[in-house]
Amino acid sequence: MRHQYLVFRTYYVTILMSFSYIKQTAQRFHRSTASITRWLKRIEPAPCSSRRRKIDKEALIKDVEDYPDAYQRERAARFGVSPKAIWQALKRWGLTYKKNSASSQGRRRGTTAVPGKNR
Repeated sequence: MRHQYLVFRTYYVTILMSFSYIKQTAQRFHRSTASITRWLKRIEPAPCSSRRRKIDKEALIKDVEDYPDAYQRERAARFGVSPKAIWQALKRWGLTYKKNSASSQGRRRGTTAVPGKNR
């Protein structure tokens, strides 16, 4: 996909050199003048950095299996991250948060389940 963007950008810049007007080129290809100007400065797209995640998927799955009734704030304390980071990781990896009527502490609380294993 990145190669395709590079080909289009190179094509737009080549056309721009023949027209020599940014506004005219932008109107012809239905792009903004700001985009064309950025492409003139740098044809290749900016490199994407994949940052390392703090939460290991395998460790989170093991934690879910070991503590199915745990709150997300409890998991966050164990992993040393925020509760929102736990929520995002659970959502990203398809781990569901479901209701559990028979709780270990005698009150209704949610349970996190690994798909395919708790059926």
